[in-house]
Amino acid sequence: MKSFIEIANNIEFDIRPRFIGRQCSCLESTYVWSYKITINNFGKTDVQLLSRYRKIIDTMGLYYERRVYGVSGVRPIIPAGGSYTYTSSANLKTASGILIGSYQMLDLKRGEVFNAEVLAVSLDSPYQIVNLV
Repeated sequence: MKSFIEIANNIEFDIRPRFIGRQCSCLESTYVWSYKITINNFGKTDVQLLSRYRKIIDTMGLYYERRVYGVSGVRPIIPAGGSYTYTSSANLKTASGILIGSYQMLDLKRGEVFNAEVLAVSLDSPYQIVNLV
């Protein structure tokens, strides 16, 4: 499983997408991924994940955006030196795409809110057609 790692403000995001499968109906196909995200706090203070934003873009340029409170219905506190892991999913109408986003975090010692950006994560499937020139 390919891993995408991003570090912002001493917080590491280890994102591991996995292609689940293709679901077909008479009219269209849907391609499904799950992705496991481990958030590692390499800082010296505890942080709390307040919210997350994600934008998923397919190969046709269509996108889906979502801002949510916490992750999986909770706003986890990640102690200094600790980690938090959760799993999410994405559905696309094309065989591949990208995921970008950010997390709003709170430094519990300083009371400061900061954003941690996550750059592009590739969502690849075996159904993606590649043309070699």
